[in-house]
Amino acid sequence: MKDSSSAEASDWVERTLAGLTLEQAVGQILCPAQYQIPEEEWPRVVRDLGIGSLFFSKWPASKVRETAEAVAEAGGIPPLITSDFEHGAGVMIPECVNFPWFMAAGAAGDLDLVERMGEATAIEARALGAHWTLGPVCDINSNWRNPVVNIRSFGDDAEKVAGFCRAYVRGIQKSGLMAACAKHFPGDGSDWRDQHLCTSTVSMTVPQWKASHGKVWKAVIDEDVCSVMSGHLSFPDYVGLPEQDALPATIDPLLQVRLLRETLGFRGLVVSDALPMIGLCSRIPWENAAVEFVRAGGDVVLFAEREDHGRLLKAIHSGHISENRLHEAVRRVLEMKAKLGIHRQFFGPKVTQEQRSGFERASCEMAERSMTLIKPGPSTPVYLERGDHVVLACISQTNPKPSSALFSDLTPARLALEERGYRVTHLVNAGRDAIAEAASSAKASFIGICITPHNLIGTISPVGDAVMHFWHGILHHLPNAIFTSFGSPYLLAEQPHLPNLYLAYGISPDSQRAAVRAWLGEIPADAVPPVRMEY
Repeated sequence: MKDSSSAEASDWVERTLAGLTLEQAVGQILCPAQYQIPEEEWPRVVRDLGIGSLFFSKWPASKVRETAEAVAEAGGIPPLITSDFEHGAGVMIPECVNFPWFMAAGAAGDLDLVERMGEATAIEARALGAHWTLGPVCDINSNWRNPVVNIRSFGDDAEKVAGFCRAYVRGIQKSGLMAACAKHFPGDGSDWRDQHLCTSTVSMTVPQWKASHGKVWKAVIDEDVCSVMSGHLSFPDYVGLPEQDALPATIDPLLQVRLLRETLGFRGLVVSDALPMIGLCSRIPWENAAVEFVRAGGDVVLFAEREDHGRLLKAIHSGHISENRLHEAVRRVLEMKAKLGIHRQFFGPKVTQEQRSGFERASCEMAERSMTLIKPGPSTPVYLERGDHVVLACISQTNPKPSSALFSDLTPARLALEERGYRVTHLVNAGRDAIAEAASSAKASFIGICITPHNLIGTISPVGDAVMHFWHGILHHLPNAIFTSFGSPYLLAEQPHLPNLYLAYGISPDSQRAAVRAWLGEIPADAVPPVRMEY
């Protein structure tokens, strides 16, 4: 990342650090979300407690801008505004470009497109007042049963994942508008468990880790990534303890200090994964989590509670955390702010129409080049005439809202079919009988399985209602059925009877439009999956 006028930035860091009270210093290492502190209170806590970072989730652009303006004008040290812009600002801000998920980018196989995605993320988000993205996901999806990584990963090849992660970090940081955050250290994807439910494990030896995850971490550190997210992941072989005794990285100095900083040489900011996750709070009392994370070498507490401010002050007064450790963490926060220049300019330049059009083209190209016909069939592709009746059925774990920024009801696919003159019956989590009845008069039935990470915490597999759609052999009642996974690429592991299957690797709008083009034979669907299909 470019330094924001190096000498001036360094001077600002030193002056600001020297002028902080202990209470303000503690505030700088806290990052609450709107779940902990409502956004209408953000200006006050920034001014009164010196809160250093603030996290938002799924807001319209107008709200992001309005809230950012309020905190920028509150006085005190300007805070970092952050969110999970994992594959574009549109993931959290619907008006921005929502690029395909990382596994689609891995299937497309173009480093320049990935760098462009990072550039778009930074330019669009900073224009609205956001400065820090908690991405890229640097995990390697080596275990097909892993329920939290899956299509959030570029794939299962360490060299390729390292290259893509480096390109995304470069794209995000090259303009100096946004800081990237590589996650989740020391690397998820080898275990079958979900950090949200328990401490997940790096299920490999140290030499195996060095040949896989270690390569990715070295790559992003060499790219000068501004921050790293410590995961609720243990590494038993590295710490020399049985799996049941090994602590998550978030509270283990052997991982956060010895491995990340001393061995790998990372000098930037370390942020925790969300504190409420059971992978952490099942191991120590909830009220101790923020204190133990900072004591173990962490710098910013993600999803901090109001009470964490007092808990950290108490720990410092008692000597449980040294003032030197606190000031080390605060210095890293201020240095990242200085690199971004937010003490001088809170917002970035307005996005031009030329930039927006370029981002949209890059997203569309990535989506189209990622389409994979993993199992051809006699109905792939399907040939239709204008006016034909087709069914578009969305199957997911939950009932998605049509206005959702995640587009999980397949509305973009419906619109693309209607634009071509087809009469579309659009069903969202409808029952088996309703799908079969609609399909009885249709020339083709497009069945989209939209099961992505976090649809249902703990599983990436079709369970519950999502399975019931196939109960009593629905496949035998659908003429010219075309199946597409808009999520996990491993659907054939559990439903090998499907007569055909396209992979879109995610539910972004462009991935849906690309799927329509592939169904109709307008584009090839010949990408190679970036993961091994070994179950």
